[in-house]
Amino acid sequence: KLMCNSTNLVVLSGYVGNVSEVRQTKTSGKDVLDFSLAVQPKPRRDKDGNWIDQEPLWVKVVCWNGTAEYAEERAESGKFVEVTGVLTHPEEYKSKKDKKHHARAVIHAQSLNFIDVVRKSAEDEEYEESTVYEDDF
Repeated sequence: KLMCNSTNLVVLSGYVGNVSEVRQTKTSGKDVLDFSLAVQPKPRRDKDGNWIDQEPLWVKVVCWNGTAEYAEERAESGKFVEVTGVLTHPEEYKSKKDKKHHARAVIHAQSLNFIDVVRKSAEDEEYEESTVYEDDF
């Protein structure tokens, strides 16, 4: 029987939503910070051929130790970031808007690349890359 190892590596890019404060875990005292990430799907065409925007996919990004400190310095609502990390178990939460239970994907970040996006117009975006932070947790 041939055994294959599965791979868990995720790369997502999107806009930062809410950012938590850095806090320490009770058991190990490790620094941890999390933020929400809005990943915008590509627009699609409706039945009449018009382009329509799709709802963003919200993902929770968890940062540990040095990555948490780096995120505390750089992460702010509306900033564009590329996250590389590992997918972990989804998290259930209750929405404040509709009071329903939802689940969202959770990524443990290994590297963060904050990119300054200068918008000239909707069609013309200019990217200015900043430094990348990588961590082995």
